[in-house]
Amino acid sequence: LFSPEPKAPNAQARRDKDGVAFLSEKGLGNELRRMLRKVQPAGVRWRPYVLRSFASSQLMVAENAGLLTRDAREFLLGHVADIGRRYNLGKGRVRDDLEADVAEMYTRASDRFLRILTLSERPVDYRPVLRVLLAGAGYTKAQIDKMGDLSEERVIEAIREKRVASIEVYDPAPGAKMPTVPFSDLARWMEKGWKKVADDGRGNFLLGPN
Repeated sequence: LFSPEPKAPNAQARRDKDGVAFLSEKGLGNELRRMLRKVQPAGVRWRPYVLRSFASSQLMVAENAGLLTRDAREFLLGHVADIGRRYNLGKGRVRDDLEADVAEMYTRASDRFLRILTLSERPVDYRPVLRVLLAGAGYTKAQIDKMGDLSEERVIEAIREKRVASIEVYDPAPGAKMPTVPFSDLARWMEKGWKKVADDGRGNFLLGPN
């Protein structure tokens, strides 16, 4: 029997002859279906046996990883107890002194193997994007390969180096446009023969002939 929270409004809650509240099988099923429908993708129907198959497989992986015992896995899946589980956990239900241990094992297993990660939690490989940025800055495939593991800091530094390397010593032509550069590149531009003329108040500097 599943007991609802004492103050939780639940239309499916019933009471036995002693006045103890419980949830009917139908009420529990309706609540589970309601939660599943909230997260299922459009056009997809999740059937109970699909979820059970997923849970069974993932709990087996968790058992192999040492996060829970076989007896606990069989109990969580509702399988008929063999003699070993009856001795270890109890017959029909987990003994009170072991209930917290089984709950802890399930929590460890579910956090690692049963929880479906959201898009923001899933690992993303940014290396292809970083390689595209380097190629756009003018690096060849061979040069990018020589850089080894690409971190964001390494890519930013490489792009700055390429940009500064393309700066020529200042030789103003009539009507030449005065460049604007960020503070991080200011020193390198000044080494090439430029000087600060003004700033825009946002960390960028207008350069002119030295």
